[in-house]
Amino acid sequence: MIFNDLRGLGLVGAASSLLVNSPSLKLFLGNTPFVNLVATTGLGSVVLLYAVLYKKFEVNYSGVYITIALGVIFLLCILPVLFDFYVHSGFVTQAFRYLYNLALFVLISFNAKISDIKVFVKLQVVWGATVAIAFLIGWIQYESGQHYNTVSLPIGLSSVIVILYGIDGKSRSISKRVSLFTIFIINFVGLVNLYGRSPFIFVVLIILLISILRRRTVTKRIMEVVRGTVILGGLVGIGIFIIEYLNITYSKLLIDRLFRLIEDPSSESRINWYLEALKMIGENPLGSGFDAYSHVTGHIYPHNLILEVAVSGGILAGILMLFVFTYTGYKYFYLYHNSNIRCILHMSGCFLYLLLTFMVSYSISGAYMLFSAIALGFAEENNL
Repeated sequence: MIFNDLRGLGLVGAASSLLVNSPSLKLFLGNTPFVNLVATTGLGSVVLLYAVLYKKFEVNYSGVYITIALGVIFLLCILPVLFDFYVHSGFVTQAFRYLYNLALFVLISFNAKISDIKVFVKLQVVWGATVAIAFLIGWIQYESGQHYNTVSLPIGLSSVIVILYGIDGKSRSISKRVSLFTIFIINFVGLVNLYGRSPFIFVVLIILLISILRRRTVTKRIMEVVRGTVILGGLVGIGIFIIEYLNITYSKLLIDRLFRLIEDPSSESRINWYLEALKMIGENPLGSGFDAYSHVTGHIYPHNLILEVAVSGGILAGILMLFVFTYTGYKYFYLYHNSNIRCILHMSGCFLYLLLTFMVSYSISGAYMLFSAIALGFAEENNL
């Protein structure tokens, strides 16, 4: 029966891919909420279909813990306004978006299977390369509300997965290795034509971290770090050689921004945004409500999700959000070492890349991308 194999098709993973990549999809379809609506409707339809066909609810304990933590954070973020008796329009909008993010997390975490992770990972590799090609040949342009991160995020995720495939060391055909190498080169050329420094920094950090954590003994961890560094360095070196040999253009501004970060980190504007957020937390340790940072400072958001949550819901809310990320990292580490399912490694790379991205950019409103990735990683618990 096809119904028995329906969950093996990875439909939740495909819907999650649409959600995570909805900002970059808007580069092709226009900057419209219709993209998010279609992705959300697709996920909801799949979950409803599962409920009708299988009539079975599986308890995902990691999903329960995270749902409770995220729910408490929501309550902490609305309490300050209840005591203040003043609600501005930004508060209502952001509160609604947070609930939307939470709902997506619940739907994915309690319905995802390992097949969904595999589908998500494969789609992400292909989509990242597609965005890179479209950007390089001029098919896509930024619109209002978009920036280089809209392009670099899917490319960066694709690059992390491709490199982790190489580090994984699983035997593959020559054709697959050539395909992965080609995708990496396309991604690399795309990234060096953007202004963003974060993909290069994040990829290096993630590869080194995962190389260390995927082994249990110190000796093997050192060997993995060396191996990961060699693979990463070799790929980057080949990419630079190809760019120079073929005289491919690259962003001079990117190089300048990388050197500026090394020479004078204190000159970064994000430092001031972080200090403003810390000042608000010190003045209101119990929180100031959703969208308080934007309402008080006039800046859109502090470019750090934990700080933004702490400003909105207080120190306890910030600690709970930190718990969510720490627990997720621990759970991925545990699942990887206690199962033979290799795609957990690739999902870990996606989670870490999105997490680091939300530590320097984006706000609560876009956290559905990060929460969707976190939820997918718990899929193995639905198979136990």
